Amino acid sequence: MEDVLRGHGTGAGVRGMGFNAPAAGKTGTENDAWFAGFTSNLICIVWVGNDDYSDIKLQGAHAAGPSGPSL
Repeated sequence: MEDVLRGHGTGAGVRGMGFNAPAAGKTGTENDAWFAGFTSNLICIVWVGNDDYSDIKLQGAHAAGPSGPSL
């Protein structure tokens, strides 16, 4: 799970924005998009989707991460 936030992982954008603490995470996509990440003392979960479960046509890292679209 640490690889998600490293180098070419789907959540690597957080490192590019200056977040350097030891951390791990996971992104996911179905009809929605999500990111769940944690450090030794913090947990963060971001979910982006529609109440009717219609497809948002975005991947988890793109919608729920720092590289996501401006809303």
